[in-house]
Amino acid sequence: MASMEGLITGPLAEALKGGRDRFNTRFAYARRSNPALDADAFADHLRSVVRPIADAVFAVAPDRVSKTVEALYDISLDLVASGFLGRETKYPALALGWTRMFVALPRLLSSDPPLFAGSVSNALYNLSITTGARPTYWIDAMTALGQGCPDVRAFLEAGKVVAWRSGMAHYREGAIETCRSLSEELARAALLIPESNTAPISTIIDELAADPWLPPAVAGRQAGKRLRVVSAVGGFRGFGGFFPRPPEVVE
Repeated sequence: MASMEGLITGPLAEALKGGRDRFNTRFAYARRSNPALDADAFADHLRSVVRPIADAVFAVAPDRVSKTVEALYDISLDLVASGFLGRETKYPALALGWTRMFVALPRLLSSDPPLFAGSVSNALYNLSITTGARPTYWIDAMTALGQGCPDVRAFLEAGKVVAWRSGMAHYREGAIETCRSLSEELARAALLIPESNTAPISTIIDELAADPWLPPAVAGRQAGKRLRVVSAVGGFRGFGGFFPRPPEVVE
């Protein structure tokens, strides 16, 4: 760790220096558990990914930098050692989430670093391995939505809703129910309800729950509209009556 500190500057360097013994011990333990852990690759991750995050936290909550760095260091060790973060990662969305979301949302991150960083990393992993899911969309949507979230738990609850909209179709039922516990403003943002839709959020949620094919953008605008039969496929009418199928002429 001493060599790493010499290559890292700013708030991150100060935090690493202040917890040098702990960080050295943690790295050595991780190295014994996973000999493939590369010190240079880990140092590169600290410089390129964690340092900007520490700078962002320092700008809004300087007293929380040490705790934030401590949590990010521990999580980074596990993820870099396992190949989820770092130069050779097969999950680029995780690194993208750290560099975008963590830097953009330092207030939320620093309020509970282990919960925020661990939960977001887990969500991005699940999005990355789900066919058809859009982790980049989730990152962009949650980065914007997080600006108005009161705390980490509300942010993570909203994240379940956005995960459904990001391609995690099996989350639909749970996501809709989650909306009932969110503030109206946050639920509308998570569902991406347009401002022109002024229907009560309870109506929107009820309609989404009742119709599995209803897009959130049009929910609440269906008042008074009901499905009705306009035509039927199959059958035959003629010869003065209705036949389930066309009659056959028999000689």
